[in-house]
Amino acid sequence: PRIVLAEASHVGSWVPIGALALALLLLPVGRRVRAAALLSLVALGPVLGFIPFGFQEISTVADRYFYLAMLGPALCIAVLAARFPAVWLRIACASAIVVLAALSARQGQHWRDSSTLVAHGLRIHPQSVLLHGVRGEVLLSRGEPDAAIDAFAQAVDLAPARPTGYVTWGEVLLRGGRAEEAAAAFRTAIDLQPRLVAAYDGLGRVFTAQGKLAQAQEAFQTALAIRPDAAGVHNNLGETLRLAGDREAALPAFQQAVELDPWLAAAHNNLGLWYFDAGQLDTAGDRLARGLAICPDDADLHNSHGVVLLQRGRWQQAADSFATALRLRPGFAAAQQNLDAIRAARP
Repeated sequence: PRIVLAEASHVGSWVPIGALALALLLLPVGRRVRAAALLSLVALGPVLGFIPFGFQEISTVADRYFYLAMLGPALCIAVLAARFPAVWLRIACASAIVVLAALSARQGQHWRDSSTLVAHGLRIHPQSVLLHGVRGEVLLSRGEPDAAIDAFAQAVDLAPARPTGYVTWGEVLLRGGRAEEAAAAFRTAIDLQPRLVAAYDGLGRVFTAQGKLAQAQEAFQTALAIRPDAAGVHNNLGETLRLAGDREAALPAFQQAVELDPWLAAAHNNLGLWYFDAGQLDTAGDRLARGLAICPDDADLHNSHGVVLLQRGRWQQAADSFATALRLRPGFAAAQQNLDAIRAARP
């Protein structure tokens, strides 16, 4: 707010506000009109910037700030229309309603979907870190990872001292197969905030993808030393231990992840697969079924459950599980291969 007030370009916006305030004070408009104007001022007071609040990190203004305050102008117009029931005033009010309805319809086009909303926001505020991040998420959902990476890179460039921005950028880079760049982003986040758990977790997953399992374990253990109740990190550590051949150490890691976060689908999946690899098919099936009861929309759980059912000779139930996994995640290669194998064996 201090920066906004210091800019001379904003001085002009105070002129009509001051003129309106003087008119309300000096003209014989009546107590009801003044009360309605005061209502608007009171509604806007908390968001005018005199007292700092969190959303100012994103924007000093927002449409929703005026939702409640619009009751004031509405009451003013109602009072004036009742006091001066002239035909021309009623026509003017009706015309204003039509114009405002048209403007609302036009504004509604910007809210058609996330893409149009973000594009409109960036035209107004191209330096918005939040909007560049949201644009990246939208591009990811549309299957455009390279464009998404560029969007998140812009967000990082706009806020180079914000460690969480580097974490998000690193996640997208890792998802796009650019492991070295992802590792650099996570390391920058750690440099900026040495106790940032998400950055160590991301770095550990980069090392796991690169086959550097000892370094991955070290990164995950560092994260857990900072935050022992990080369920996702316990799960990722368990995966790394399993890949390193230390199955006995992986089991308590998966169990701890499920205990800390019963909604963590990946931990249920890994725990079920651990029992499957150990030849404990009944326990594996029960574990995966419990995971599906909590996370019924997880494709990996349905695919793993199908593998267990297939091993137990339940062909049709296994096929249904693979089909469900494909419905939840179209193009899921492992589920498609499993379903094709059943169809080939039992046409």
